[in-house]
Amino acid sequence: MFDRGNLGPIILCTVAVRRCEEAVAVYQKTFGLSPAGGGVVSPALASAWGAPAMAGRRYAVAKPESGEPGWLRFVETDIPDAYRPLASTGWAAIEILVAHTPSVRQRVASAPFKVIGEPHGLRSYPEIIAMQAIGPNGEVLYLTNVPAKGGRHDLPNVRSFVDRVFIAVLGVPDYDATLAAYKQRFGLKQVSDHARGTNFIGETYGIAAPEWPLRMGTLQLSGQSVIQVDEYTKGAGPRPTAPGSIPAGYSITSMIVPSLDPHRRDLVGPVVNPGEPPYNGRAMGVWRAPGGELIELVEAGN
Repeated sequence: MFDRGNLGPIILCTVAVRRCEEAVAVYQKTFGLSPAGGGVVSPALASAWGAPAMAGRRYAVAKPESGEPGWLRFVETDIPDAYRPLASTGWAAIEILVAHTPSVRQRVASAPFKVIGEPHGLRSYPEIIAMQAIGPNGEVLYLTNVPAKGGRHDLPNVRSFVDRVFIAVLGVPDYDATLAAYKQRFGLKQVSDHARGTNFIGETYGIAAPEWPLRMGTLQLSGQSVIQVDEYTKGAGPRPTAPGSIPAGYSITSMIVPSLDPHRRDLVGPVVNPGEPPYNGRAMGVWRAPGGELIELVEAGN
């Protein structure tokens, strides 16, 4: 089912929320995502995350109409008052493939999202139309239409009105060290490296005085997925996190690896084999990257 590359595709993005059922209802109504399971976090999964306080917390999973890997999981937790979107390092934004960005903008207008970037062509590739919004629990979404075989990256073709997560945006305190760590561990190819725009810099998002130039780079993953690495200012600290919990906002990214064996000694907790989708019994362990972000490494299996 999955490419046998060293990392990818993105199969799941986890968002910390106050009430998971409400989150699923919003995403179902606004984006047409379908419920794909749920329940309570097991002690084993909480231990794998290195977050024992998460055991017994409710969660729910939602998938796009296409069914393609790149789903969303909403997990109930305590969100610290100090959390502000785009103001701390860690997983910064979930980029989702959509069929027509202006139509998605119309859907978002009547939903509990705050638009922070109207639909626009990217400076580096004007045919790619993107918009940005903040969800009801402080999660940041990039909603992007990509023309077939567009750009320098290997990207998927859209298969439903709102489709899969295909890019994970990462805010980092040390840009060069982060890129080096991912390249060394997973053998990833860096596709781009250029100056960041100023779209999301300002007191609204918790970063008042940027140091320029800040950089942005992309790493190509297997399975037509990408990690976008955004350099953050020196004043941006780690993600606020309640004791024993997962980070606020966009918390964890789950990706496929051919084998856990090269990573076992660096995991934050035990290896587990969750039976529910999208794991389906495959072995999973969590790696904390040098920038503090959590990645569920899920074995490809047969």
